[in-house]
Amino acid sequence: MASKQEWLWYRGKSLHWLVGRKIVQSWPATSGHDSTLSDDGKDYQVPSQQCVSFEGPIPEGTYRLESFIVSKKMSYGVVGGACNLYRGPGGIQEVTTKTKGTDPGGSCIELWGPNRVRLVAHDQVAQKACSGSRSGFYIHDSSKGGSSGCIEVGSGFFQQLRTWTKTNNPKNRKKISSPMLLVVKYYDKTTRGKTLKP
Repeated sequence: MASKQEWLWYRGKSLHWLVGRKIVQSWPATSGHDSTLSDDGKDYQVPSQQCVSFEGPIPEGTYRLESFIVSKKMSYGVVGGACNLYRGPGGIQEVTTKTKGTDPGGSCIELWGPNRVRLVAHDQVAQKACSGSRSGFYIHDSSKGGSSGCIEVGSGFFQQLRTWTKTNNPKNRKKISSPMLLVVKYYDKTTRGKTLKP
């Protein structure tokens, strides 16, 4: 990364905001299902499970955040009892519904949290990870202690991301020359950060 470029690093239990090589902010972060969330009762919150679809953590590689702010609040539907957020235009999205479906995980806001941002595979490592079988990842700020491969992050991250976006993309364009990048490189033995809130 360039000496003063701002970027993100997800290492397993935390998400770091860096300027060059210096960590300036950190949040607890989690990716993958633990034994209470997985379909088979197995703990998938370990880096070795990153190729297990809908259960394991996000695969290693570099991802690009869609660094623009969506001005309208996200619409949703309940399909087959599950929260089905409209995929929308990407970007930094606000989830506001408190409507419950019959999904055992809860409402859209309980499943996603109040904010999310779509991640796009940026380098060959991310694009070819798991033979290209996994995609559709987001960073979101729910507090259920797990995800189907997205990165669940502690509170405060989206305030920082919106501030950065307003400064670095003042015209709120869908594509900018220097988007925020996320490097997923595991150094922790687990992908379970302290994001679970009772």
